[in-house]
Amino acid sequence: MTIHIYGLLDPRNGVVRYVGQCENLKTRYTLHLSQAMRGDKPQSAWIRKLAPEKPVLVHLESVEQKRLRLPGSCRSVRLSSIIEAKWLKRFRRTVLNLNKRQCNAYDEFVNSPELQTRYGLSQ
Repeated sequence: MTIHIYGLLDPRNGVVRYVGQCENLKTRYTLHLSQAMRGDKPQSAWIRKLAPEKPVLVHLESVEQKRLRLPGSCRSVRLSSIIEAKWLKRFRRTVLNLNKRQCNAYDEFVNSPELQTRYGLSQ
């Protein structure tokens, strides 16, 4: 199964305000717009403030869904979450949904040369 990592940009200035992952970009974008009308998350409030404009959806990366073991641990994490965290960290100054735990898992991977090579996770 292919997972798409995407961003929602502010149409007024082109700044990335949200990074997410999904299987179907069109369906997820429509869901963001409908949830914004009644949602209480920061990204919902932001989308409402844009009216009558809408956020711009941009495809950032696609990845095959699989689980990876964290180094020195029994825990595993989805590869798509690691790739999403890469983009969250890249846009950390502007995104509304920065997930620190997810970003820490990403750091565990990129700080491991073995895993960086095995999974092609270059910074």
